[in-house]
Amino acid sequence: MYLPMRRVLPLLLLLIAGCAPVGYARPGASPAQTEADERDCRSLALREIRPLLGATPYGYPYRPYRPLLGDPLLDRMRSESDLADFCMRARGYVLRRLS
Repeated sequence: MYLPMRRVLPLLLLLIAGCAPVGYARPGASPAQTEADERDCRSLALREIRPLLGATPYGYPYRPYRPLLGDPLLDRMRSESDLADFCMRARGYVLRRLS
């Protein structure tokens, strides 16, 4: 199947723009400080979310059933990510495209 270049070029531009790396930035913060804050926020998010999901010191309990909708691991990762993002924004960081 032949596609004219005027149809392919916008798709390529969208693909390239969607793959741009993003990271947190704050005026006056060094890269080392940003990395330390991000590590701390991810640690705090993990500490907050584990008890909510029934985690024990030995890991998550075995559940022989599968939920009809949703994936528990994906829900945990999404919740951790949301809490870490909230923490970083509370510290004054903004998520930006890195160049």
